[in-house]
Amino acid sequence: MAHLTDDHLTMPPDAPMPADNTALAQWHRDRIAEYSFQSDTRTEDIQIRGELGTERWSGPSTLVPKARGQEVIGDSKGVWIWERQPDGSWKLLWSIWNENDAA
Repeated sequence: MAHLTDDHLTMPPDAPMPADNTALAQWHRDRIAEYSFQSDTRTEDIQIRGELGTERWSGPSTLVPKARGQEVIGDSKGVWIWERQPDGSWKLLWSIWNENDAA
């Protein structure tokens, strides 16, 4: 969460957009409580334009339920928009991702 801008927006797949970073942190805690996550995503492209950078990524991911249930195997893709901070560091401004084979 430390790598997010204060006004970060996330558009997660198959879920409402969290209202703010506090709601996003809770969304992640809920998923971590329910699933173990394995991912082999790779950055495919990075573009820097002024104070914004775009990162396009994709790759396989698996959600493993901590209780009973089937693994959720997916082929994820996403775009992250980064914003350069006054100190020169980069923080995540917007993030959106989904699955190629969502069922």
